[in-house]
Amino acid sequence: LLRNQTPFVPLQFESIDKKLQRFGVVVAKGTFDIVNGQRLRISSEQAAPVLEDQYFDSPAASSLRIDSSLSAYKPATDVLVEATAWSPSGKPEREWVSTIQAGDLVKSIRVTGPRTWVRTLLGRRLTDIEPVEKVDVRYEKAFGGVSAADPLDRCAENPVGTGYAAGQYSNDVPCPQLLPPEISVPVFGRRMKPMGLGPIAPSWNPRAIHSGNYTEAWTQ
Repeated sequence: LLRNQTPFVPLQFESIDKKLQRFGVVVAKGTFDIVNGQRLRISSEQAAPVLEDQYFDSPAASSLRIDSSLSAYKPATDVLVEATAWSPSGKPEREWVSTIQAGDLVKSIRVTGPRTWVRTLLGRRLTDIEPVEKVDVRYEKAFGGVSAADPLDRCAENPVGTGYAAGQYSNDVPCPQLLPPEISVPVFGRRMKPMGLGPIAPSWNPRAIHSGNYTEAWTQ
């Protein structure tokens, strides 16, 4: 019997550990209102736990928006943010650095307007940045993607981004708009860390490398 004396929406389910022992799991999801300069406020309407992963679009072509609440074991805390980076002036700018902080955790991302690597007789040239007022912080706008020459050749850390395997593209290549803060002018064909704030999909690294494999005992 679960007695919930909080305003949060609970979820109770059973799981099995590696020793095949059953144990109970209780998840409580709290929804809060963010008011600038004030403490978090408990929202009048509480959202229910999510029972399956939710993507911005199809799972194969977009990033993960909300991770499932059906997690039997979580030894640490995730800080996941769905955000839009606005220019400091509130007017269209070519680039800026946006920073988010949660306690001692600090993360900065260089944000730029759209630009493209175009083909020339002397190789690739990066076009000028188109000024923008805001950019959605999503992995689609970070480094990554899939090779145009080989669909099986993909960026394991972010297969929905842009710029990966750029040397194999025959057409113009969009440049990532979310960059590490120390990089202002990306080099065509050079890898960089995908920058984002949202959850990592189960099929992406570094999550995929912890999913295990079929052992000999399993296949027999």
